[in-house]
Amino acid sequence: MHCRRLPSLRPRRRSPRYRQKPVSFVSPAVTMSDFRPTILSAVLAALEPVTRQQNARLPAFQLPNELLAEVFAYLNERDRANITLVCREWKDILFSFPNIWRYIEVEMKKPGMVAKLISFSQTATISLDIVIDSENWRELAECLPAAISRCASLTVTLNSGFPMSDVEAVSAICKAMCHPTPALKRFRLFDHRGAWGHDVEGLVLFAGQAPRLESVKLHSDSTAFSSSVDSLKTATKVLFSPSDDLARPQIVALCKIFASARELSIEVDGVSSLMTDSDLKTKEEAIELPAGLQELSIIANRRLSGAVALLEVFADLVRIPRVCISLNESAVTSDIYDAFRLITSGIGPFRSLRLESSSSKGDFNIYVHPEETVLDEITGSANRGAPLQQRCMLDTQRQLDLSTLGVFEHVTTMYFGELVFTLGEEPLPAVPNLLHLTVFTVKHAYQQRDGHNSVFILPARGSETYGFQFERRLRCPKLRTLCLSTRNGETWSGGHVNTATRLAPEAVCEFLETFLHFEAPRLEVLRLRGPELLQNDVAGVERLLALVDVLEIEPRKLDWTYEFNRLLTWH
Repeated sequence: MHCRRLPSLRPRRRSPRYRQKPVSFVSPAVTMSDFRPTILSAVLAALEPVTRQQNARLPAFQLPNELLAEVFAYLNERDRANITLVCREWKDILFSFPNIWRYIEVEMKKPGMVAKLISFSQTATISLDIVIDSENWRELAECLPAAISRCASLTVTLNSGFPMSDVEAVSAICKAMCHPTPALKRFRLFDHRGAWGHDVEGLVLFAGQAPRLESVKLHSDSTAFSSSVDSLKTATKVLFSPSDDLARPQIVALCKIFASARELSIEVDGVSSLMTDSDLKTKEEAIELPAGLQELSIIANRRLSGAVALLEVFADLVRIPRVCISLNESAVTSDIYDAFRLITSGIGPFRSLRLESSSSKGDFNIYVHPEETVLDEITGSANRGAPLQQRCMLDTQRQLDLSTLGVFEHVTTMYFGELVFTLGEEPLPAVPNLLHLTVFTVKHAYQQRDGHNSVFILPARGSETYGFQFERRLRCPKLRTLCLSTRNGETWSGGHVNTATRLAPEAVCEFLETFLHFEAPRLEVLRLRGPELLQNDVAGVERLLALVDVLEIEPRKLDWTYEFNRLLTWH
């Protein structure tokens, strides 16, 4: 008889691989991709009233749509694309206000993008800046005729990739700009290879209809625009840069085309051609400047000799109120001396002279940038331990003699800056017809008392610190207006940022009473541009007010390009 074995009451041992896994009560994540498109659209439609109500409580959505549109207008295209992803309201605003798209800049765009951007502006007045190359010229040639009639500002750049040898491309682009522009105020053409009119005849820019045109920057061959006089005759501000070496025919054409110009600037690059071109230097047939011209600026991109050669071809410089010479960073001390000799050489007389350097910042009528070797000697090197000296170009051995009699006999307006006007040991020649002048003067020992952020315009009379003494005054018998300027916002090599220059009133008083000599009992206008007058010196302020009729103070951070390069701000 077989006995049946009863089952054991002990739990049965199982292999770990067969152990039962615990039950998870966590639901798997559900993503939008798991829904079918129809279900997804239904979910979003159901959530839209909730999101709209929630978003409406946010401060940004309580702003008027017009105000948001003005903000969106200052964003670039990438940021505008991101706005469309924020919410439907902002996307609707973006495409409902044409003024948002009034500034259009086209350089490297996908095919069809230019036409789309222009279409967003609908009928609004726009500012269009386009760069044309071998890839987009056909598209731009199609879009430009429709958009040009709404342009208030038009900038056309033909870059190095534009196919000059392709007659079809040149003809298409040139003809695209031969349509009326009733709203155009500013036009800039950067055509450094002279594509306009190249192998294309009968072109009339803007079809001769640009009645509101005010300023023109023309980097091209001026002779090619002789048939476009009706389009450009209303321009009052003109800056011309030749596409090739400057020659007499280009200057003649320039003066005839822009007969209404009041401010004319000419860039000079080809110095060698200017000096060797016999036609340009011929004085028998001097070139007549526009009748209403008030300011002539010659921009010497290399050396002053090119500007001098150009000035010699004009017949009536005497009647021009302001003749300015702008030098770039390559200007040397010899150029500065040549400029002053130019005043008394019979070419002038100039009533105002402005020498500028693009390598330094300032808002002055005359700017002098010495040679680098002289500059290092004047300012002191960094290892001498005083980065403050870099803000005051002072050399006691080369101090300019500003007291020469007759130099500033007729000056009525004078600008003084915080740097010293240093040309070396040679004194200035007599300039009897100069009416506007700017001189960089030296700082005083007041800076040691009031800290590193102080710059003073007063030359020392007998300062032991600098070891020299002014025995004679600066004679300006007809002086009426004096402006003291500083260059705020400049970063020093020592790492300091000049955000507020302080000026002691006692320093200004001493400057007026002991250094300047003018016949009037009081100065008509004293203008402080940039420096902050120390108001805690009550007695000094009262003393200063007794010396002037009008005191104007602008203690703010100045944009140096506004006044320093005033003719060039619009180009």
